[in-house]
Amino acid sequence: MTPNTEIKYLLLDLGNVLVDVDFEEIYHKSFSEEFNKLKKDLLFKEFYSLFEQEFIALNEGSISNLDLYQIMKARLNLKKLELEEFKKIWFSVLKNPTPIYDFLNKNSQILKQKFTIIMASNTDKWHFEFLRDKYKYSFIDYFFLSYKEKLIKPNQNYFESLLKKYAITNPAEALFIDDRKENLVSAQNLKINTIHNLNHQETIAKLTQIITGN
Repeated sequence: MTPNTEIKYLLLDLGNVLVDVDFEEIYHKSFSEEFNKLKKDLLFKEFYSLFEQEFIALNEGSISNLDLYQIMKARLNLKKLELEEFKKIWFSVLKNPTPIYDFLNKNSQILKQKFTIIMASNTDKWHFEFLRDKYKYSFIDYFFLSYKEKLIKPNQNYFESLLKKYAITNPAEALFIDDRKENLVSAQNLKINTIHNLNHQETIAKLTQIITGN
């Protein structure tokens, strides 16, 4: 943390910070009988690489979830893949709320007195709306989401735009929590404080220190 600087803004990633995510579910869960046959000859990394650019474009908001459905259906030749089945698989990557979510939700009153809390996430419309409807995230003041902003981490302009949008004139007053090192490095380049979330309980302990000032 920047010495002698009070943290006033909490910037929180979504996936693997507030909710556990397992993207391999898209691969492991069968879209259809046709897809099951295809999986036998395709490793997950190879499968992911088939759609990596589309996944990026989805998070950037340059294609929609429906566009991705049509692209995956055509590229994998999944003629029988219905939209509802695709949605079910797409949502299956989202697991349980993390202990960090539980901690923030439990302490929401004191947190909202001390901090402006912003969700800063690479995500898509369907995933965000599904989680928002299910978990509410009432402790969060603002949502800075890649698909809406047309910007994605780790691009530095993502963080520059966030700072400008919420009038954060001193980046050292912000603390960003993310599970991906490359995202943290971009934030650090702008003097934003960071926590690399590799262990939920360790992150909670660090947050507790910040909240209590100990």
